[in-house]
Amino acid sequence: MKILLAADDRETAAPLAQALRASLGAVVQLAVGHDAALGLARASGPPDLLVTEAFFPEHDGFALRTVLLDLNPSLRTIFLSRHDLADYGPYLAGDPWFPHPVDPAVLLAAVAPPATAPSAALASVPLAPQDARATPATALVQLRPAAQPPAPPPPDSFDTALLLGDYALTELLTEGRWGPVYEAVQRSVNRRAVVKTLGPDQAADPRAAAAFRQAAQAKARLQHPAVLPVYEAGEAGGVPFYAREYVDGSNLHDLARTGKFLSAAQALEVVRTVAETL
Repeated sequence: MKILLAADDRETAAPLAQALRASLGAVVQLAVGHDAALGLARASGPPDLLVTEAFFPEHDGFALRTVLLDLNPSLRTIFLSRHDLADYGPYLAGDPWFPHPVDPAVLLAAVAPPATAPSAALASVPLAPQDARATPATALVQLRPAAQPPAPPPPDSFDTALLLGDYALTELLTEGRWGPVYEAVQRSVNRRAVVKTLGPDQAADPRAAAAFRQAAQAKARLQHPAVLPVYEAGEAGGVPFYAREYVDGSNLHDLARTGKFLSAAQALEVVRTVAETL
């Protein structure tokens, strides 16, 4: 099963994605925002299940479902919302919805088929509210989440449609200078990585393809604690790519978008570190 989790906030959505991966052994892709979710579905193929926010800042999950239904007519959808959707029956069209914050175990019970539910307690929970206007919190049993964080997915649980060489692409992070940038899992050693790919338009240009390879080689030659190491570079399925270490955090661009600034001492330390790597 391939699940696309379209969220408006990575921090709250990441635990849901990890719980679904660990409990179902499914391919779970996490995209932040309507456009990122749509781009990921078009790049890697439509999901079997869409778990989406009902409302994004500029779009809504109902429109996203409509587009993805054209790509996969058998698509299932579950909506999440910070607002009461009791009066949105015509928009829900029979699909279930759950209010934030949603318990991962409750969401898992709605996603998992009865035959593969992880326990009898979860299997006994209805898959969807009988009335689209009913509040899901009253229709589903609230279950306590597991005490331990979910384990990483086994390397053999990934959908082959999302494989790029040894890497299983799990989330579209951004559209970079060269093309799509993905969070991935290197299956042979079961470790997280970032995979940068060369987009199809640039891959068709021999000069751009050569520049992409040179950039990967230059990054691989750098040896410094502040430089993320390149694991490998190559081509799979006609797509040039290189993979590097994954770091869970933010960058200076993210900081600037929040309106925050570095102190003088922090800025000097950044400049010093950058100079050391050159």
